[in-house]
Amino acid sequence: MPGYEWRRVRSRDFYALGLGALLSMFTFLGDGYLPPRLAPCPGTSWQDVASFFIVISIGMTFIEGLNWAAWWITCDLRERSNSEGDTETLRGDLVIPGGWIGLAFGLILLIVPYVLHDPSQCEQFYSGKVSVRYFVGALMLSYGALLVGQLFRDVNSRVSSQKLQ
Repeated sequence: MPGYEWRRVRSRDFYALGLGALLSMFTFLGDGYLPPRLAPCPGTSWQDVASFFIVISIGMTFIEGLNWAAWWITCDLRERSNSEGDTETLRGDLVIPGGWIGLAFGLILLIVPYVLHDPSQCEQFYSGKVSVRYFVGALMLSYGALLVGQLFRDVNSRVSSQKLQ
């Protein structure tokens, strides 16, 4: 079985977490730094920003776990069906498409919670009662950030490979 491309995952997650930090600041600190109309949740505390970033990080981990599970199942099925030695390299991005399709889908997932205000990322996070709206909003933003992070990762790898040539 070919190995999973963890280096690809680390670089995608690095870009996605950076975008998640920007989203957290944009979502909660918009009244002092941006026009109030652009900030969906103005006037919150730093605890809200930190908890939202942690929830986005957990959502990214969940989506990366789904991506790994889909890759593992596909590799296992392909290995069982290809017993004659045909080895194809799987990229490991079955749940996370790249290119312009991934960017378009990612931007849609990032914009929808802001436009609709539902599912809402503006709700306070309490570990005792996690609402479905908060969970779905965080997953949408996490998935969108991973899709955009994948594009940043692809562009960065192309630029760095062109510099080497």
